[in-house]
Amino acid sequence: MKRIIAVLLSLMLILIPMSITASAAAINDDEQRIIDCLSQKAEINGKKFIVPKNYVTQAENFLKTIDATKAQADEIIACVEETIKILKASKLTKTSDLKVLPYEDKAEILALGKQAAAAVGGVLVYDGALVIVTNAEGETVFSDAPIIKTTGAQLDYTGVAAIAAVVVLFLAASFVVARKKGLFVK
Repeated sequence: MKRIIAVLLSLMLILIPMSITASAAAINDDEQRIIDCLSQKAEINGKKFIVPKNYVTQAENFLKTIDATKAQADEIIACVEETIKILKASKLTKTSDLKVLPYEDKAEILALGKQAAAAVGGVLVYDGALVIVTNAEGETVFSDAPIIKTTGAQLDYTGVAAIAAVVVLFLAASFVVARKKGLFVK
C-alpha cells in the first residue's frame, strides 16, 4: 500500500506541473514586423547602419508585454522609415556625425521617436544625454544607458602614493646613512 501511494504521489508531482500552461507572451505578426524593421540594415549614403542588438532586444522585451495592433505597427514602422529618410538627406556617413546634425533634423527625429513610443502607450524622454522610454505604468522599458555600469567604491590611489613616497624617502635615507658610514668603498 505504501508503494502504491508513493508511486501515485510521484506521478502527481510529475504530471501536475506539466498541465500548468506558461503565460509567457508571444510576439504577434505585427510586433514581429516592428522587430524586423528595427533589425534591418539601413543603407545611408553608401554606408550600412544597424540598430544595436541590445536596443532591439529591449524593444522586443517590451513588445512581449503588450499586444500591438496593425495600426500601431504601421505607425512605428512609418516613424522609423521617416527617420531613415531624414538621415539620408543629411549626408550622414558615420554614427558620430549624429552630433553635428542640424537642430531641425534632431528635433524632427526626437518628435518621431516620441510619436512611435506614444503609438504603443509609451513616453520617450531625452534629457540631453540619455533616451528613456517608459510604459503606461511609468516603468522604464528602454534606456540607452551603458550596459556596464561602475558600481561600488571608486578606486582611491592616495594610499598607494603615500606608501610610494615613504619607500622613496626610506631608500634615500638608507643611501645617505650608508655613505656616511663608509659602506660604499672603491
